[in-house]
Amino acid sequence: MQNYSEDTEKAAEFTRLALPLMSKFKIPTDPLNYAVWYEYVSGHNSSLKQAIDDILGQNATIPLEMCEDLYRRFLAPTDSTELEQIRESLRRVLAELLQHILDAGGETSRYKEILQQYSGRSIQGASRDKIREIVGSLLKETQTMQQSGAVLEKNLQTGAQAVEQLRKDLERAREEATSDALTGLGNRRAFDLELERAVAHAEESNADLCFLFIDIDYFKRYNDMHGRMVGDEILRFVSRNIKQCVRGRDFCCRFDSDEFIVLLPGTGLFGAMSVATNIQSAVSSQSLRRRSTKDHIGAVTLSIGVTNYHKGENTEDFLKRTAQALLRAKSTGRNRIVSD
Repeated sequence: MQNYSEDTEKAAEFTRLALPLMSKFKIPTDPLNYAVWYEYVSGHNSSLKQAIDDILGQNATIPLEMCEDLYRRFLAPTDSTELEQIRESLRRVLAELLQHILDAGGETSRYKEILQQYSGRSIQGASRDKIREIVGSLLKETQTMQQSGAVLEKNLQTGAQAVEQLRKDLERAREEATSDALTGLGNRRAFDLELERAVAHAEESNADLCFLFIDIDYFKRYNDMHGRMVGDEILRFVSRNIKQCVRGRDFCCRFDSDEFIVLLPGTGLFGAMSVATNIQSAVSSQSLRRRSTKDHIGAVTLSIGVTNYHKGENTEDFLKRTAQALLRAKSTGRNRIVSD
């Protein structure tokens, strides 16, 4: 019998666990949904698992549109070409897995019919030859069923191995992506690359460079009171307002859960303070309501740290000074802007 690695054996088990859950919640077994539930049962993606657990804690099921949102937020790479290649591979693997399961189901149904057929017969008074015929037939069908089970097991192992490889490909694609799936802004990797470029340019050209570090005040409260779906809407709302307040060559990204960064090349400290004020005012001037229930959420406020680049400074010190300015804004009452 072929030996499989521990990862492959686990992947086969994840396949067995994912499909019944999808059936339970009446979720179509397309590649997108399957990827979400495979990741959920595997526990590889803790953020995805927590999001699904939170939804199940509030609802008895998972609406289909939520599966699409979960995939986009936690799994989808931003490179559309690579994403389509992964989708196509997953479609093929999933189709093969489902066909194996259906084939095995046919064997199981046939075996059940044979047993019912024989259990319905009276063997009282049956001749030795007749009993031998019945036993021989049952033995043959049992061996066929065992072989079918072994084939299914092997096919599931092989299919799961392919799914596990696709999971790794998807994880790599996400690591290489430079866009945050939820907000559409740059992500942490994009920021690291852009900060290096911006600092190098400021050094070479002796140009101004400023840095805004933005935090949503009491963001955890929104998640605790209204749920993560509302929290996600707030993150999108803040990101839209940030984008509307910056110029084409400025760079903005989602740095962490509820933190955003804006790099302002060619902008001095006075201009950066003005941008920070515009962002803060744009966000706090709007009163939010929950889209589904129209419940009042209220205004969202921001704390912002602002610094300008010092010639000869390395990127770590630049980031550290801006983080310290943000910390002062939060520790002195929040909903304020503090410059270094």
